[in-house]
Amino acid sequence: MAYIIEEDYHQPDFYHFTQDSLELVRFIEEKENSWESALEVGSGCGVITGELAKTFSSGKFLVLEKLKEFRPYLEKNLSSYPHVQMKMTDFLKFETDKSFDLIYFNPPYFYEESSRPSLNQLKNQCRQIKSELFQQWIIHAKKMLSSRGRLYFCHRDKHIIAEDWGFKLKEKREKKGCILYSWALF
Repeated sequence: MAYIIEEDYHQPDFYHFTQDSLELVRFIEEKENSWESALEVGSGCGVITGELAKTFSSGKFLVLEKLKEFRPYLEKNLSSYPHVQMKMTDFLKFETDKSFDLIYFNPPYFYEESSRPSLNQLKNQCRQIKSELFQQWIIHAKKMLSSRGRLYFCHRDKHIIAEDWGFKLKEKREKKGCILYSWALF
């Protein structure tokens, strides 16, 4: 598959997707071949789902993004994919009766407690997360996974132990400083 370059996606000035997003796409494409529904948490401008929607045209995607500033970019970048739905909401406030076969995210990977903030608050929201909030995302994702579902994310932290939250590690791979994780429910 030919992978995108930055100019293929519309992005706001305060945000630019990274190589980590593309590594996560490759990782998911390599691991998955049959599923029905996928959820992306914190989709930003939609790069990860945009790329996966090209490969998995029969799957149903739902992208969640809480920053309203991303809405016009998501609409433009994902408009070619009728099998992708978008909701502007905070993941931790999102409730559904549906379960998902895949949940994936490229979360902010600087812990707010130990990083230097930018003067731009929107940039901070894209780059920094409180460590307990990251844990809450994983716990909340568990409630929405189907029984055979998989949770995928990339992070810079090499010591994430999601077993404490009811997951077993399927694979962990380091690629260009990014650690790619694949988890399944116990």
